[in-house]
This record gives sequence, structure tokens and C-alpha cells, in this order.
Amino acid sequence: MTALRSLDLEKYVDIIVCGDDEGALPKPHPQNALSICRALNIDPADALMVGDTLADMRMGKLAKLGGTIGVLSGIGEYDELSPYADYMIEHVGKVLPIVLDPQNKSLGNSDKQ
Repeated sequence: MTALRSLDLEKYVDIIVCGDDEGALPKPHPQNALSICRALNIDPADALMVGDTLADMRMGKLAKLGGTIGVLSGIGEYDELSPYADYMIEHVGKVLPIVLDPQNKSLGNSDKQ
């Protein structure tokens, strides 16, 4: 939270779950995603998973979230993430259009074949 606070981003984050939190299970187990949805009182189908690893994408699918967004600016590569991602984007700066219109499957998929 120190980094979020120093960047004045703390107000935009409702929950942070880390792999070493008590009761947390390692990805791709869906428990962490589902517990966040429960805590925020939202349907998993209305949530999106944004990540840069295969474990992130698989967790989103196992939790039956509304969508998975593979981010190519992290450690994951296109060929690894794309089979599990509903969207592929170059960097997290391209997430907002998908969040605003998740039904538009053409958003963020210019690189997805």
C-alpha cells in the first residue's frame, strides 16, 4: 500500500490480495478471484482478470470471470497467453476501453489472431 499511497492511487483500489495472505491459494486456483468478488458483492461474470502470466489467465477462466485480458508488457508472451485471453493488449494503458465496453470483442484484440 505504500507505493499506492505515494502515487496517490490508494483511493482507486478497494482490495489487494497477495499470494502469501492468510487463506490465499496460489494461482491459478480461483479462490482469490472469487473471494474478491464476494467482498465487493459483484457477480464474477461482471469482473475482468488483467494479467501477464498464464496463471493469471487460467485463474480468470477457472473463476468464470467475465473476461481475461492478457498484457504483453509483463513476463507473459503472446503465444502463451492468447489461448486463455479474451483480449490481448500491449500494456495496461489499453485496459480502460475494454472495461468501459467489455462486450466489444474487437477492443484490444488487434494483435489477437
